[in-house]
Amino acid sequence: MQVAICDDERIFIEQLHEMVEKTGRIEKCDLYDNPDSIRAALRKNVAYDIVFMDIDWKREEENGIQYAAEINRLYPETNIIFTTSYNERFSQEIFWETVNLCGYLVKPVQERNLVMLFDKFDRMKRRQQEEKEKSIIIRYKASSEVYTYREILYLESKAHQVIIHTKDKDIVVYEKLNAYEEQLKDGFVRVHQSYLVNMQYIKRIDRKEILLQNDVLLPVSKSKFLFARDRYFAFIRSQI
Repeated sequence: MQVAICDDERIFIEQLHEMVEKTGRIEKCDLYDNPDSIRAALRKNVAYDIVFMDIDWKREEENGIQYAAEINRLYPETNIIFTTSYNERFSQEIFWETVNLCGYLVKPVQERNLVMLFDKFDRMKRRQQEEKEKSIIIRYKASSEVYTYREILYLESKAHQVIIHTKDKDIVVYEKLNAYEEQLKDGFVRVHQSYLVNMQYIKRIDRKEILLQNDVLLPVSKSKFLFARDRYFAFIRSQI
C-alpha cells in the first residue's frame, strides 16, 4: 500500500507515520508538510493508494478538502482519509467537493480507528475488484462484445433504440431499456423512463436531475426520484 501524509504540524506527521508503519501494511509512506510539495510529487506521476489529508491548513488560503479534490482530479482512484482536530466543524463540508473519501480521523488519532479504516480500504478494494469482474454481453452490428459494468456510464432510450454510453464510445442497439434494467439491476438505477445510470459514476442526485462524475446532467423523473435516491444511498452504504 502506497501512502502519503499531508499536514502542517510536523509533530503530528511523525506520530501518524509511526502508527501507520506499525500496522505492517505499508510499502511506502511519503510525508508532506505543505500543499506545494505534494503537488510537485503528483506532477511527477507519483500516485498513492491513500492520502491522509489535514483539513485545516492554518497558513494556507484553501483547506485540505479542496486539496483532496485537486488530488482526485489527477488520480481518481486515490482514497482520501481526512484528519482534523475539529470533530464537527467540517462534517458537512467534506461532502461538498468530489472526493474519493475513505473516512476521517479525529486528532489525536487512535490506533484502533486507523486500523479500522485500513480494514475498510481493503474491503473497498475487494468490492471494486468484484465490480470489475461483472460484465454484460452487448450484441450489435451482427457481433457480440463483452463490457464490464465499470466501462458503462449510462444507457439512454431514444426512438425505439438504446444508446449505451461507455467510457470510450456510444453503442446503439435495437432493444428495450427494460431488458437492460433487469440485466444490470445490481449496479444501475432507473432515474427516468429514458435513463438507466451506473451508480458508481453518480456525483449528485436531487429531485430534478442527476450529475455524473464526467459532468453530464440527466433528468430525474418525479415518479422515480425517491426510488432512485434510496437505491443510490443503499449502494453507497454497501461500499463502506
